[in-house]
Formats: sequence, structure tokens, C-alpha cells
Amino acid sequence: MLGIATCDKGLPAMLMAVAGLLDLPCVVVPSGVTLPAAGAEDAGTVQTLGACYAHGLMSLPEAAELGCRACGSPGGGCQFLGTAATSQVVGEALGLSLPHSALAPSGQPVWLDMAKRSARATSSR
Repeated sequence: MLGIATCDKGLPAMLMAVAGLLDLPCVVVPSGVTLPAAGAEDAGTVQTLGACYAHGLMSLPEAAELGCRACGSPGGGCQFLGTAATSQVVGEALGLSLPHSALAPSGQPVWLDMAKRSARATSSR
């Protein structure tokens, strides 16, 4: 079974599901991390946009623009070592994911290669 997941709820759930499948070859493909956008706020800072807007520190168009520009790559988990990225590291440390896969940038060639190698690993077990 090939499990693909990210974020702070889906990935831990996938790790628990795969850990319970003792009779099947399983590999978890972490969805990687979102690259920071050039010339924009990172995803951690962007999480405060709602509070900044609510307190009148920025306009709705400013908040919307900053939010839309925060991600430098499609998909993936935290750009920082938050719950999703930490779970991906734990999954790799437990041997449920391929080595060096936990923090591969989402959607990038290195991530696509890792996903293909993960699929091959399930058939070789």
C-alpha cells in the first residue's frame, strides 16, 4: 500500500494506518514541504493575517494578496518544522517512508523522484 498524506491530521492518521498493516508492504509518501515564496511572507507569518485584518492593521485586499503569495510551490505541509513537517520526519525515522523523503519540497523534481521510488519500494518488499 502506498499512503500519500500531509498536514497535521492526515499524516499522523496515515502513519497509524500503515503501522497497523503488518502483512502488507507499505510506504508512506510524505507530501513534502511548501517552498517559501520569493518576495512574500512565509506561511507561518501568513497565519496571523486574520488577526491583523481584524485589528485594522491591514485591509482585506492586502491580507488576500499576502495570503495568495505565501506559497512558492503547490501542495505540501508547513514551510517550518510545525506539526505536519515534524510528523513527516517521525514517519521517516520510523522507517515508514524512504530516507530523505520527509522534507522534500512538494511538487519539485526531487519530490516526484521520491514518490516514484516509494512506489517501487512497495513492490520490492
